[in-house]
Amino acid sequence: MKEKKIPTWDELLASLNACQDHPADTAWDAYRYLNAHLGELSSEEARSLLACIMKIPLPRPSLLHSCLLSVALRMADAYPDFKLLNFLVLWGYDVNLRGEDRQQQVGKDGRTYLSLEDKAERAVRKYLTLHPAECPLQPVKELPMIATPIIGYVHSYDAGNDYYHIYDNLSRHFVAISPQQRPQIGDFVWFSPIIPRGSKFKSAIVIRPEDPRAGQETFRLTEAEVTQINRKEGYIGYRLLGFPPATAEGEYSKDGYASLRLVVDMNGKPASGSLRKGQRVRMLLYLTRGKDALKHNHIEKILVSQ
Repeated sequence: MKEKKIPTWDELLASLNACQDHPADTAWDAYRYLNAHLGELSSEEARSLLACIMKIPLPRPSLLHSCLLSVALRMADAYPDFKLLNFLVLWGYDVNLRGEDRQQQVGKDGRTYLSLEDKAERAVRKYLTLHPAECPLQPVKELPMIATPIIGYVHSYDAGNDYYHIYDNLSRHFVAISPQQRPQIGDFVWFSPIIPRGSKFKSAIVIRPEDPRAGQETFRLTEAEVTQINRKEGYIGYRLLGFPPATAEGEYSKDGYASLRLVVDMNGKPASGSLRKGQRVRMLLYLTRGKDALKHNHIEKILVSQ
């Protein structure tokens, strides 16, 4: 099948002027022009042309509609002022994805390439990383990969990849990649979870830090009783009196051990010296994966009342 030629600007204007007579042909002409000249057009010109195509009344979903999504993802990279989320809502993301858009593609070279859905969800993650203030505060039905912002705890930092590892109180593990808002290990942060359909990789878009005390209360500390203290070896035994929220990530152990170094007062100062057997404490607790590939209790701090 012979590939349609890219119209000149004058040919495109003529097509737009006669749009009512052949709307589909005009939309394809405008798409081909935009796709071919994306690097040359100004942001305003590209956005205006894209908006013009979107206003042409054509059935959705369609191949043309999918092509527009593809070119919009390129625009998000090319033009910092392009509002990708606004476009996706206008486009009707998710409900207007075709079956082909959700499937990985095999090229002429035999290699497997990301589906249009995968590309869109990666673009959303990248866009929100650069524009965290645009994270929706309420669910958006057209953007199911973006969850409502929640509180998380910054567990660790991978300097080699510029990854921040964040856990929520359901023990779900998220990764913030090169965030604009740079947290510190041990911070509580508000973040938007990005959870693509069918993917195990969960991204975090860090929005802002949270006050430590407010973060602890929102995260929900777990009540426990000290069952033994071994000061020589530097550890305590504990028994959970309550459990964190139920999670699909694994099972909490009711009894366990923790380092005395984790015991602090409400101001974060070491407080193991006054700790006694039978004392009730509160723990910042979630599950992390061990060397046995299973998830176990992980305690970040043990708080004692003053």
